[in-house]
Amino acid sequence: MRNKTKPKSKRSFQSGLPIATEAPVGESKSQRHSDPAALRLAAEERFKGQLAASQTETEADLRRAQHELEIHQVELEMQNEELRATQEERQKALERYSDLYDFVPVGYFTLAADGRMRLVNLSGARLLGIERSRLLGKPLGQFMAETDRRAFETLIAQVFAHSTNQTCEVSLTRQDHAPLTVQTTATLLPGGKECFVVMVDITERKQAEAQLRQAQKMEAIGMLAGGVAHDFNNILAALLLHLGLLQQTPGLSCEVQESLKDLEKESLMAMNLTRQLLVFSRREVILVHPLDLNELIKNLLKMLSRLLSTNIEIVFEPCPDRTLVEADQGMMEQVVMNLCINARDAMPNGGRLTLSTTVIEISASSSKSNPDARPGRFVCLTVTDPGCGMDQSVLKRIFEPFFTTKGAGKGTGLGLATIYRIAKQHSGWIEVESTVGKGSSFRVYIPVAAKQLDNAQSGNDSDELQGGAETILLVEDERSLLRTAALSLRKLGYAVMEANNAAEAFNVWSQHHDQIELVLTDMIMPGNISGLHLAQQLRKEKPGLKVIISSEYEADLATTPFAGQEITYFAKPYEPATLARTVRRCLISAEPGRAG
Repeated sequence: MRNKTKPKSKRSFQSGLPIATEAPVGESKSQRHSDPAALRLAAEERFKGQLAASQTETEADLRRAQHELEIHQVELEMQNEELRATQEERQKALERYSDLYDFVPVGYFTLAADGRMRLVNLSGARLLGIERSRLLGKPLGQFMAETDRRAFETLIAQVFAHSTNQTCEVSLTRQDHAPLTVQTTATLLPGGKECFVVMVDITERKQAEAQLRQAQKMEAIGMLAGGVAHDFNNILAALLLHLGLLQQTPGLSCEVQESLKDLEKESLMAMNLTRQLLVFSRREVILVHPLDLNELIKNLLKMLSRLLSTNIEIVFEPCPDRTLVEADQGMMEQVVMNLCINARDAMPNGGRLTLSTTVIEISASSSKSNPDARPGRFVCLTVTDPGCGMDQSVLKRIFEPFFTTKGAGKGTGLGLATIYRIAKQHSGWIEVESTVGKGSSFRVYIPVAAKQLDNAQSGNDSDELQGGAETILLVEDERSLLRTAALSLRKLGYAVMEANNAAEAFNVWSQHHDQIELVLTDMIMPGNISGLHLAQQLRKEKPGLKVIISSEYEADLATTPFAGQEITYFAKPYEPATLARTVRRCLISAEPGRAG
């Protein structure tokens, strides 16, 4: 038998694909081997079918890949948008931080271990008064006062050595020489190679503390003055009254008369100093009434001639118009006396001291030149001397309390400060012109009074110096002053009944109340009964009783409800003439007043 073998498949020389060896149906074996073109065509058709199927699968994969890429692109865009927003927020935060760092009202400094500046904010540069670019690399200590530089360098060394926060106060030296005090706090930064210094400007706080200390000092002076004023003024009042009585003694030699005048001059200076302390150191409520400044100065001329040196000529040039002001008489007297004493000290070789008064209209435009001035009608008191004058450095400080250019023991520094305060309390102000070697001129402006003086107030004081025959109850806890004041009043013709306290006064009143027409009492007395309370009790029994109350403290009277009570205030210490005028004025007038 013939061995039948399975025919092997053949591959196309073109495509390499297997070609079926069996002939299609209907073809003979001989035809199959004899038509290669048909075979090739069949193979190509079959390949195309497979290729088409392969391409269809590839296009689907491409579409899927493209879709995924599009999704990924959207995600990337969203991430990029978030990243841009984050970057913008970080940039804004950085800008905010830079603004806070630079413009916070605190100086920030980053220092190396040797104290040199590596970073400085704008506020720190402004504190030092130098551009920031010029500060980097320089030691921070070189911008401090010499006395504080060593302390700051020690502070920085301790920060690096012990890693502790350190604080101190230093004064900076700026190019514009502006005084600046800062509180400095240093902290070691992580890594230990740099420290962070914070500077806070405390200049205003230090100035406020200094002002507070000054106010506390003045309060202490006020308490001290108030504590001694009562006894001291009683002594001065008794002394002045005794001197007045002695000067009236006939047959005194010239030497004795001169000695008495010197004693009176020293007593008046002591009285003036006491009043300065009380006016300046206590917040007094002033007691004002219409007052003719010309008349006040005329009445003071005699006293001023005794206070000033004999080589000084006093010239008064009064305004022809009435110079009426709403003012406290005692304070106005203080202004005139202090200005004259200040002028006396400025002219040791003597000369002419000129006092003048004018009524002036201040316009709105002219008032702008002085921050204290204001428009309106004012009485201007001018005191001019040809003395040594003052330079600008002194003029800037003349109204400061305790500032004086006089030697030790020759000035208190309260005179001009007191004048300034009194002018302000009366809604006025003071101006000064001065030239070194040519003299000074002080002008005090006080508003013109809205109402006129009555005849009793503007009359001649010579009538008031006349005594009378009325009966007076004199109440005073200081026995020496009680005896002297009683003697002065008796010399004027009055009948005087004395009482050393309220209990004695009530006892005398119970026996002689029908005869007593006036009560002159001290405001402050031992026990719980004041002079005002005493007067009120006596008024209940005798409503028409005239009352004069004396005190060292104007605030005691200003805070007392005197309105409608027809009570006259009388300031201590006082001279015999003042005592006489006050008593006579009270007896002849039903209006309440203020004397002294």
